Amino acid sequence: MRVPKIVTLLSDFGLQDPYAGVMKGVIFRHCPDCQVVDLTHLIPPQDIRLGAIQLERAVPHFPVGTVHLAVVDPGVGSHREPVVIVGQKATYVGPNNGLFSLALRHDHIHNVYVIQPGRQTHHQPSTTFHGRDLFAPVAAKLAGGLNPQEVGPALAEPLVQLDLDDLQQRVLCVDRFGNVQLGIHRERWQGGMGKVRLGQQTIPFHLTYSQVAPGDLLCLWNSDGYLELALNGGNAADMLGLRAGQVVDYEVVA
Repeated sequence: MRVPKIVTLLSDFGLQDPYAGVMKGVIFRHCPDCQVVDLTHLIPPQDIRLGAIQLERAVPHFPVGTVHLAVVDPGVGSHREPVVIVGQKATYVGPNNGLFSLALRHDHIHNVYVIQPGRQTHHQPSTTFHGRDLFAPVAAKLAGGLNPQEVGPALAEPLVQLDLDDLQQRVLCVDRFGNVQLGIHRERWQGGMGKVRLGQQTIPFHLTYSQVAPGDLLCLWNSDGYLELALNGGNAADMLGLRAGQVVDYEVVA
């Protein structure tokens, strides 16, 4: 079966500066016939946790063989390793800082390699823009068929991981509709689900937004399988005073 030449991009670069566009230019220079898909470039600066969450939401929906390039990299230029992670379903390119922790829960890791400057990239990459000088050329060449072993030596230490237990009591993300995604996933939840108690609020569980009246709160399993707090026709995050990354004291009642 033909492996698709797809490279996805996720970063905290925003849209004001040309950084994301420059990375695309480098990718097309090395793999002119690949397809580049922007997941998002609006991760808040240095927010590795939210970058990992948004990657997990997107990665399972791409074809086997996709290359996922992600750059949320406050340690750029430091001793953190630039890596290529070879999974059973996909290949991941970016910093070894926990950014891929959640996406890799849906894959099986075969090998991890450290990108060695000069082998497939500039000998002296910028110390502030590894997305352009290391990650983009490597991702493009991998999409074009490069053997991952050609990027550098195997990683000697385990991958850096986020504290996954910490996520269950946090707001994972808030979407543009104001829906609040919490850290409980349907596949890993062992209890029943009747309502959520959040402070003085008791929020009933439903299957769809329309099962409550406009302006009423509800909770449901969202399209990513996570517990979501929503407001029919409104913004639940604003009503409840919640934001991404916030620790939330809530109780799920069967």
